[in-house]
Amino acid sequence: MIANYNISIDGKYAVRFYRLYKKMSWQELKEQIENSEGDNIEITLANDLEVDATITIPSGKKVTIIAEDNINIVRNSSFKDAFIINNGNLTIKTANSKNRIIFDGNKKEVDAENRVIVVKGTLVLENVTIQNNKNTTNECSGGAIAGVTGSTISLKNVAINNNENNGKSNQGGGAIYCNGLLTINNSTISNNISQYYGGAIFGNTYSKIEINNTTILNNISKINSEEIYSLGKLTIDGTVINKLTGMEITTKPTKTSYVAGQSFSTAGMVVTARYNDGSTKAVTGYTVTDGTNLTVGKTTVTISYTENGVTKTTTQGITVVAKSLTRIEIKKNPSKVEYYVGEDLNLTGLVLKLTYNDDSTREITEGYTANVARLENEGEQEIKVSYGEKEVTLKVTVLKENLKILIKEMDEDKSDGITYLSTTTQDITEEQLKSKFETNGDITIEAKGANGEIGTGSIIKIGKNEEIKEYTLVITGDLTGDGILDDRDLLRLARYGANLDKNLIGVYLRAANLVKDDTFGDDRDLLKMARVLVGLDSIK
Repeated sequence: MIANYNISIDGKYAVRFYRLYKKMSWQELKEQIENSEGDNIEITLANDLEVDATITIPSGKKVTIIAEDNINIVRNSSFKDAFIINNGNLTIKTANSKNRIIFDGNKKEVDAENRVIVVKGTLVLENVTIQNNKNTTNECSGGAIAGVTGSTISLKNVAINNNENNGKSNQGGGAIYCNGLLTINNSTISNNISQYYGGAIFGNTYSKIEINNTTILNNISKINSEEIYSLGKLTIDGTVINKLTGMEITTKPTKTSYVAGQSFSTAGMVVTARYNDGSTKAVTGYTVTDGTNLTVGKTTVTISYTENGVTKTTTQGITVVAKSLTRIEIKKNPSKVEYYVGEDLNLTGLVLKLTYNDDSTREITEGYTANVARLENEGEQEIKVSYGEKEVTLKVTVLKENLKILIKEMDEDKSDGITYLSTTTQDITEEQLKSKFETNGDITIEAKGANGEIGTGSIIKIGKNEEIKEYTLVITGDLTGDGILDDRDLLRLARYGANLDKNLIGVYLRAANLVKDDTFGDDRDLLKMARVLVGLDSIK
């Protein structure tokens, strides 16, 4: 039920009273206040309200809101603007001090873009709590209340708690912004936060602030740690404001061990301030006075914190050691990581990454050593590469290389398990004979001549690792093994043809095949040898 009581003066409504005896929405309250015909309105609230719009009180209108019980007025999660913009004269109070009207900004669910109450006229609050509001507006500041130039605000038995001013204005006031008159009596302002000046209150140039018998605790300014910041006139009497009495490190920093030259890191560290009322709070505006370019043997750094002109200090234990190499690793492999047995190790292109105990790194391409010079064993090999006192393992592959032989200007023939190489070169030297091979192996020659000459019957061996290839040399026309064709070879061939030399066999008989047919040492070979000796023919 709503009862209207009108008082008429000179034919006009001077006072209109609304007594609410049923549930009333915020929108209905807004309509009653903004659209009433009288200039003096008194409304009694009887139920909780959800705020989904801004009530604007026009200039010249006086509004009194009274609650006879506890009333909760809570911001709707989709509504971000001010609850009330007061251009007139607004009083909000309870009928007795046992009850409270609680304005809740619901900041857990919504980042508001304005204060709870913006005052451009006169505001009186009594037995009221304003809590949990978050202001992000660009206009002035104040987490809960903003009193602009020319405003008058009176607070009695009011609690303003847990509000935030994150407005983009560089002024402040975690709870209240004031640039007019502000009187606070028997109230509490606590746990408010300002991104700028005044964790609790910011008084601008034209402000006149009087605070009596009020508790102001644990409000945080992220600029200067002051709970009240006033550019105007400030009077305080019988008011408890936190006074810093001590500080301590309640959580050690993540890093307490350092290398010479590093600077102290506060990451993870929690510094807690203590106050004269026994309360504590974590603070961030501390300084480290001796934490740069740390030296070996230093054991502490000094932490200082100042609030409202009081400075306290404490220390944090640290250790500082000399810079040293902690590990090496291969950043880039050398150009060659595959070898054949017997090859020398080649580290060209190897890049090592060095890591020190201060987590700094650098790369090197020289100055390191390896524990082997030549790779003698087949298979995967682990090479120890060292720098300073650290080492890293380099893996290489060692292959067994197959013997490769290319024979030039000689004919190869196999018979009875023997491989023969035939040449027409007379009086051949070791160098000439070796030049007739292209090989990756080693060549050795076992001469058969009476005086060590290389001739028919000489043995040629080519080896690589454990693989060896053996050849028997045949010099066409050299039947005696001295490396040349002369009369003795002709005589021996003639004796063989007359069955007088039974020892002309094997490789020496092969040397008698001057005509290059399938018969060794026959009359045609004898005739050709005779013609060669007198210059009428040649061996090709």
